[in-house]
Amino acid sequence: MTSPGSPPAAGSRQEAEGPFRPGSRRGGTLALLAAMWDGFCLRCPSCRRGPIYKSLLEMHPACPACGAPFERDNEGDFLGAMVTAYSLTVVFGAVLTVLLYVFTRLPIATQMLIVGGASLTFLLVFYRNLKGVWVAVLLALLRWMK
Repeated sequence: MTSPGSPPAAGSRQEAEGPFRPGSRRGGTLALLAAMWDGFCLRCPSCRRGPIYKSLLEMHPACPACGAPFERDNEGDFLGAMVTAYSLTVVFGAVLTVLLYVFTRLPIATQMLIVGGASLTFLLVFYRNLKGVWVAVLLALLRWMK
C-alpha cells in the first residue's frame, strides 16, 4: 500500500491501469465523461473517494486516498483550468443570451447586463468545480500519454 501523494508501487493494480478509474478502457469516452463528472463533484476522478480540495480554496496536491496527482509543476496546468472555466462560462453566457433574446422583450442593453452578471456569478460559483473537471482531463492525459 502506498501513502497518499506517493506514486503507486511497481506492479500494483493502479500502476497497471494508470492514474484513472480502474476498469476503464484506455481512451473510453464514457470513462472520460464519468471522470469529468467526478471532478465536477470535487472527488478524485481516479478512485472516486478522495476529495480534491482540503479547504474552500486549497487543493490537495494528490488524492489522499489513491495518490493520483491533482497538481503538476508546470504553469500550463493552471492555464488549462482557466481555459476550461472560461470556455464553459462562454457556453453558459451564449445559451442565456439566446434564451433571453428569444423569450423576452427586454432591451438589448438590459439583456447584456443580465448575461454579464449571470456569467460572472456562474464563473465565481463554479470555478472550483470546473477546476475539478480539468483535474480529470489531466489525469486522462497522463494515462493516455503512457
